[in-house]
Amino acid sequence: MIQGLGFSPTDRVVIINADDLGVTRSTNQAIMQMFQNNSITSTSIMVPADAAHDAALQCTKEKAMNVGIHITLTSHNN
Repeated sequence: MIQGLGFSPTDRVVIINADDLGVTRSTNQAIMQMFQNNSITSTSIMVPADAAHDAALQCTKEKAMNVGIHITLTSHNN
């Protein structure tokens, strides 16, 4: 499996995921900085969150980012 990523079968790989992209603009900024500093290897966006659109726009500007979807099963009533 990891051979498909260019690693040998005996290599150990660590994935550092920054969860909750899209929650707030400051969260988005922090996660983008962590990508730029190579501090994280992936993130997951919470699509129904308040700053998700902003996060999606930032992700389209960056290249080679590993972004997944954070499944959100709860909601709150206004």
